[in-house]
Amino acid sequence: MHKSTSKQTIALAQAHGASAHKVPIAALVAGALGASGFSLAIVAGLLSENDASSIFFRATVALVACALAGYAVGLIFEWLVRMESARLEKAATEIIQAESPKIGLAESEVESENVQASSQRRESVGVSSRKSGR
Repeated sequence: MHKSTSKQTIALAQAHGASAHKVPIAALVAGALGASGFSLAIVAGLLSENDASSIFFRATVALVACALAGYAVGLIFEWLVRMESARLEKAATEIIQAESPKIGLAESEVESENVQASSQRRESVGVSSRKSGR
């Protein structure tokens, strides 16, 4: 009996941990790629011995282009995280439902836990969205 309860706890923890999206991945990737593009453009301009104004202009263009590309890649990453989170939550729900007769959980308790997990996920996504400005 204790073993099935620990499986349920692990499944719920994984589902809650995966759904707690706290870092705005798109903004993080956009910043990293933008800074990398800017740095590479500066180095390339210095190595080719261009004048300073053309180096900074080209580096700024590279910054914007790489940041936009990084934002698109980050949005794809965020989508993948949401899909995996939904898959884990579904798997956890199936485990809980399979184990509920063995550990004495009623179907309403399982549904109550799912509703509670969904509301917590919405709250954490809402907080991270406000922080990232979306």
